[in-house]
Amino acid sequence: MDNKFQIIEQLISQKSIAPKHLNITSRQVSYWKEKNILPFFDKSAHSKMNIPMATWLFIVRELSELGINTQKLANLAREIWQVPRENKYLKRKIEEFLNSKEGDSLDQETRNKYLFILNDPILLDVLGQESNPFTDHLIDSILLDRNNASLYYFPKSEAYFVSMLQTKETTKIISMMETEPFLCVPLTPFLKMTVSVEMNLIQTDLLYLSELENQIRDIILFKAPKNVLMMLDDKKIEMSVIRDQHKDAKQLSDFFMNNKLPKNSKLIVEPRAQGNYKLTIITK
Repeated sequence: MDNKFQIIEQLISQKSIAPKHLNITSRQVSYWKEKNILPFFDKSAHSKMNIPMATWLFIVRELSELGINTQKLANLAREIWQVPRENKYLKRKIEEFLNSKEGDSLDQETRNKYLFILNDPILLDVLGQESNPFTDHLIDSILLDRNNASLYYFPKSEAYFVSMLQTKETTKIISMMETEPFLCVPLTPFLKMTVSVEMNLIQTDLLYLSELENQIRDIILFKAPKNVLMMLDDKKIEMSVIRDQHKDAKQLSDFFMNNKLPKNSKLIVEPRAQGNYKLTIITK
């Protein structure tokens, strides 16, 4: 599998989600565009989103419904999407990657691609629009490592954190909680829903799913069995039967996001009568 740097790069370029998939109206999106709350959207176009963009749109809706005004939302959008761009976050990230052990193992063609980006200020600035700590944290921590995370927002100081339990920011967050009101937006439930949307929209393998997970997804969503019996080692799991009404992939998304299967897991596929399947995941 590609290293995390390259996976994050590919996931940023994978845009398939529209506001309608999140039950957000075009009128609302247009309003937030005009208020500079969705800086990655062209104001004259209805653009598709990658997962970090969709997550930001979700956060905007949640904070707006909790009473955060448009000026504070625009300020937060600038901190998340524009400030890292101005501070050359992507440039530093590429340079650090090329000087790392993973960077040393790149083939020359791939290395030249990154060097080309570094030497093109316009391209670096354009790509930097979507490359920032917020995006990296969502993809790396939640999609790839399957950790729960939340956004903590402090309206008075306008500070924010995207944090998991037991991170280096936890102590600072707890300290601020003792002195300042805050809002907490859980992100993992939304990410599960977004993954289920992508499962139905994208026909090719999803980069943040393992080969085994993509194989399970292919059987359940595209071979259209009436019933699938799922076993994890010698135990039935909650998603034991998938029928026609579950084609939205919600159960499958929940299973993948809640269970980080070991890399050496094996899948035994047993076709049964009338197009049914028994899928056994062996992790031991």
